[in-house]
Amino acid sequence: MARDFVAPTLPRPMAMGVACVVLLLLGCSKGPPPSPETEEEDLFHTACVRCHGKDGTGGPPDSLGHPGPRNFTDPAFQRSRTDDQLRLAIEDGNRGMPAFGAVLTPRQIDMMIAHVRKFDTSAPPRAKPASSAASGGSR
Repeated sequence: MARDFVAPTLPRPMAMGVACVVLLLLGCSKGPPPSPETEEEDLFHTACVRCHGKDGTGGPPDSLGHPGPRNFTDPAFQRSRTDDQLRLAIEDGNRGMPAFGAVLTPRQIDMMIAHVRKFDTSAPPRAKPASSAASGGSR
Protein backbone atom coordinates (compact mmCIF):
# COMPACT_ATOMS: atom_id res chain seq x y z
CA MET A 1 0.00 0.00 0.00
CA ALA A 2 1.39 3.39 -0.98
CA ARG A 3 1.88 5.90 1.81
CA ASP A 4 1.01 9.54 1.42
CA PHE A 5 4.03 11.80 1.48
CA VAL A 6 4.06 14.19 4.42
CA ALA A 7 6.54 17.03 4.18
CA PRO A 8 8.68 17.33 7.30
CA THR A 9 8.31 20.47 9.36
CA LEU A 10 10.99 22.23 11.34
CA PRO A 11 10.56 23.20 14.98
CA ARG A 12 9.72 26.92 15.25
CA PRO A 13 13.15 28.04 16.60
CA MET A 14 14.93 26.15 13.83
CA ALA A 15 12.56 27.57 11.21
CA MET A 16 13.29 31.09 12.48
CA GLY A 17 17.02 30.39 12.25
CA VAL A 18 16.65 29.17 8.67
CA ALA A 19 14.63 32.30 7.85
CA CYS A 20 17.37 34.50 9.31
CA VAL A 21 20.05 32.76 7.24
CA VAL A 22 17.95 33.32 4.12
CA LEU A 23 17.61 37.01 5.04
CA LEU A 24 21.36 37.29 5.41
CA LEU A 25 22.01 35.60 2.07
CA LEU A 26 19.53 37.88 0.33
CA GLY A 27 21.31 40.86 1.83
CA CYS A 28 24.63 39.68 0.38
CA SER A 29 23.57 39.99 -3.25
CA LYS A 30 25.87 41.91 -5.57
CA GLY A 31 24.81 45.16 -7.14
CA PRO A 32 24.75 48.85 -6.29
CA PRO A 33 24.16 49.56 -2.62
CA PRO A 34 20.58 50.61 -1.89
CA SER A 35 19.82 54.10 -0.67
CA PRO A 36 19.31 54.32 3.11
CA GLU A 37 15.56 54.87 2.60
CA THR A 38 15.28 51.86 0.29
CA GLU A 39 17.36 49.69 2.60
CA GLU A 40 15.20 50.71 5.57
CA GLU A 41 12.02 49.84 3.64
CA ASP A 42 13.50 46.54 2.43
CA LEU A 43 14.60 45.54 5.95
CA PHE A 44 11.19 46.34 7.41
CA HIS A 45 9.45 44.48 4.58
CA THR A 46 11.68 41.43 4.96
CA ALA A 47 11.78 41.19 8.74
CA CYS A 48 8.64 42.88 10.08
CA VAL A 49 5.76 43.16 7.61
CA ARG A 50 4.62 39.57 8.00
CA CYS A 51 3.56 40.25 11.59
CA HIS A 52 3.29 44.04 11.93
CA GLY A 53 1.82 44.71 8.49
CA LYS A 54 3.05 47.14 5.85
CA ASP A 55 1.06 49.89 7.56
CA GLY A 56 2.48 49.01 11.01
CA THR A 57 -0.92 48.29 12.58
CA GLY A 58 0.09 44.91 14.00
CA GLY A 59 -2.33 42.04 14.24
CA PRO A 60 -4.85 40.15 16.31
CA PRO A 61 -3.99 37.88 19.23
CA ASP A 62 -2.70 34.44 18.27
CA SER A 63 -4.74 31.26 18.57
CA LEU A 64 -3.45 30.71 22.11
CA GLY A 65 -4.71 34.13 23.23
CA HIS A 66 -1.30 35.79 23.41
CA PRO A 67 -1.30 39.48 22.42
CA GLY A 68 -0.84 40.17 18.73
CA PRO A 69 2.10 42.02 17.19
CA ARG A 70 2.45 45.63 18.34
CA ASN A 71 0.55 48.39 16.58
CA PHE A 72 3.25 50.93 15.72
CA THR A 73 0.62 53.54 14.74
CA ASP A 74 -0.72 53.69 18.31
CA PRO A 75 0.48 56.99 19.84
CA ALA A 76 0.35 55.43 23.32
CA PHE A 77 2.76 52.70 22.19
CA GLN A 78 5.09 55.27 20.62
CA ARG A 79 5.10 57.43 23.79
CA SER A 80 5.63 54.43 26.07
CA ARG A 81 8.83 53.16 24.40
CA THR A 82 12.26 54.74 24.23
CA ASP A 83 14.57 54.05 21.32
CA ASP A 84 16.70 51.93 23.68
CA GLN A 85 13.64 49.81 24.57
CA LEU A 86 12.88 49.33 20.87
CA ARG A 87 16.52 48.37 20.27
CA LEU A 88 16.34 45.76 23.03
CA ALA A 89 13.12 44.30 21.61
CA ILE A 90 14.64 44.08 18.13
CA GLU A 91 17.93 42.60 19.37
CA ASP A 92 16.52 40.15 21.93
CA GLY A 93 12.96 39.58 20.70
CA ASN A 94 9.92 39.48 22.97
CA ARG A 95 6.31 38.23 23.17
CA GLY A 96 6.82 35.73 20.36
CA MET A 97 8.93 38.07 18.23
CA PRO A 98 12.22 36.51 17.16
CA ALA A 99 15.53 38.08 18.15
CA PHE A 100 17.29 39.90 15.30
CA GLY A 101 20.45 40.95 17.20
CA ALA A 102 22.52 38.18 15.64
CA VAL A 103 21.42 38.92 12.07
CA LEU A 104 21.14 42.72 11.90
CA THR A 105 24.01 45.16 12.27
CA PRO A 106 23.72 48.04 14.76
CA ARG A 107 23.16 50.35 11.75
CA GLN A 108 20.32 48.17 10.49
CA ILE A 109 18.74 48.12 13.93
CA ASP A 110 18.93 51.93 13.94
CA MET A 111 17.10 51.84 10.61
CA MET A 112 14.38 49.62 12.07
CA ILE A 113 13.94 51.99 15.02
CA ALA A 114 13.68 54.95 12.65
CA HIS A 115 11.12 53.08 10.55
CA VAL A 116 9.01 52.17 13.58
CA ARG A 117 9.08 55.83 14.63
CA LYS A 118 7.79 56.90 11.20
CA PHE A 119 4.47 55.25 12.06
CA ASP A 120 3.96 57.80 14.87
CA THR A 121 1.91 60.43 13.09
CA SER A 122 1.15 62.28 16.34
CA ALA A 123 4.74 63.40 16.93
CA PRO A 124 6.93 65.90 15.11
CA PRO A 125 9.66 64.32 12.96
CA ARG A 126 12.41 62.81 15.12
CA ALA A 127 16.13 63.15 14.71
CA LYS A 128 17.88 60.09 13.33
CA PRO A 129 18.93 57.78 16.21
CA ALA A 130 22.65 57.64 16.90
CA SER A 131 24.26 54.35 15.92
CA SER A 132 25.16 52.21 18.91
CA ALA A 133 28.53 51.61 17.23
CA ALA A 134 29.16 55.36 17.10
CA SER A 135 28.12 55.82 20.72
CA GLY A 136 30.63 53.28 21.98
CA GLY A 137 28.22 50.32 22.14
CA SER A 138 29.46 46.95 20.98
CA ARG A 139 27.98 43.65 19.88
